[in-house]
Amino acid sequence: MGAPPPAKQGKGPVFWVLMGCCGCLLLVLLGLGSFVGLLYMNTQPPATAVRAMLKDAKANQLDQAYLRCSEGYRGRVSREEFEALIASHPALRQNADATFMSRSNSNGVVTFKDATLVADDKQQESVTFRVVQEGGEWKIDDIVAAGPGSPTTSTGQPG
Repeated sequence: MGAPPPAKQGKGPVFWVLMGCCGCLLLVLLGLGSFVGLLYMNTQPPATAVRAMLKDAKANQLDQAYLRCSEGYRGRVSREEFEALIASHPALRQNADATFMSRSNSNGVVTFKDATLVADDKQQESVTFRVVQEGGEWKIDDIVAAGPGSPTTSTGQPG
């Protein structure tokens, strides 16, 4: 009979430290992913409202596009000023694509800061939209467009 088999050695401390670090990193990534996912899901209906307004503006249905704005917005910005804003920014007037990378939701007010709008002719503009819930629907409460010239607010005034 020979000697008994050698005792099985466990994992060393370096292995367990690395496993602990990887576990913590995984938890942080899962938490961050959950936060970003929830923010995205919570801001999807307001993004849909902005896209619907852009679609109406592109189809030259400016009355319908204007009605997608909040009562407060329509109280501050006349229909003619709204039309002038749309007319002066190709990416609002002939929108082909909209990307909302910077989203925030604070007390029911969703802000899409520096959204990238692309016109049919590939011209890009940076536009900030503020969207509020009104009567159970999401409505645009402000539009700040920075086009080829100086930045302008929805009233056409320097921003």
